[in-house]
Amino acid sequence: MRNDIIISDFDETITTRDTTSLVASLPYKVKQGLSPPWSYFKDKYMDACVEYKKENANCIQNRKLPLLPFLDVSRNHGFRSAFNAEFVYQSDSKFVELKSISEIEEYNLFKGITHHQVQEYASNLLNEEDPLIRPGFMNFISSNVKPENFYIVSVNWSKEFIYSILRYANIDPSHIFCDHLLSSGSEYTGIFSKELMTGCDKANILDTILLSRSNDLDLLSKNTRVWYIGDSETDILPLLHPSVNGAILINPLHELKKYLTISRDVLGASASVVESFMNVDREYIKVVDKSATTSVYFVKSWDAFDKLLNEPYMMEAPMNEG
Repeated sequence: MRNDIIISDFDETITTRDTTSLVASLPYKVKQGLSPPWSYFKDKYMDACVEYKKENANCIQNRKLPLLPFLDVSRNHGFRSAFNAEFVYQSDSKFVELKSISEIEEYNLFKGITHHQVQEYASNLLNEEDPLIRPGFMNFISSNVKPENFYIVSVNWSKEFIYSILRYANIDPSHIFCDHLLSSGSEYTGIFSKELMTGCDKANILDTILLSRSNDLDLLSKNTRVWYIGDSETDILPLLHPSVNGAILINPLHELKKYLTISRDVLGASASVVESFMNVDREYIKVVDKSATTSVYFVKSWDAFDKLLNEPYMMEAPMNEG
């Protein structure tokens, strides 16, 4: 078992689909006649998006893309300084999340929901025919990562839900970071922590994790690497963090539009990398070196990520592919 420290997103990285909507449906299953319907909150969220775009047009226009050219700037002026425009852009988007969550809090949607109900609900979801966990993840986590070296950083709403979904993965509950619902005893109060809502929040949590492990002697070992793996734009800042290796888990065959947006528009990866990774036989590919020891990769699956981590000289190669 390797000494690598793995920090992972949850929704659509570990899971096959977004589960926030699944968490949102729980109150309607356990509270009879609950009102307003979930469609009301979805409409409010869309209204907040429209309001944000209208009132923050300058911020959106000032987003500096693509991002990879700023890696050169970060080597001389620091990560946060180089990517300041992206931090501002993602931080300002918190407006939408706060508006949405405030509505949910106002109606006490989750108040009184017990941890047991969450656990039971998660168990039922795992027993459905449609797999909720990505293929390869459970094998990866059980055979490759020490429990103390695995972390989850997510904008999901429930630590208890995440832990219950992954109850067979032997994950330390204190290593789950998310925009969690606060509890009084074993019941939700209906209030959110509001600590982890955007990509810049994820970058902040990443710094917290790195600081907490800074005195760990394993981090001084040449055999130990720190990885962040995610699938979306909210993962971009931690993926580009200079102290970690980044892996973007996405398969162009299934998510071509999303892949092209992230690879071309947001990152600005080279045309050769973008096109090569679309080859059905390519399992992973290096996008860019951030430093002498850290890089960013595209990977198509957890099995591909496993193969990438098993390449002992991967970090030194100018371009590697699977």
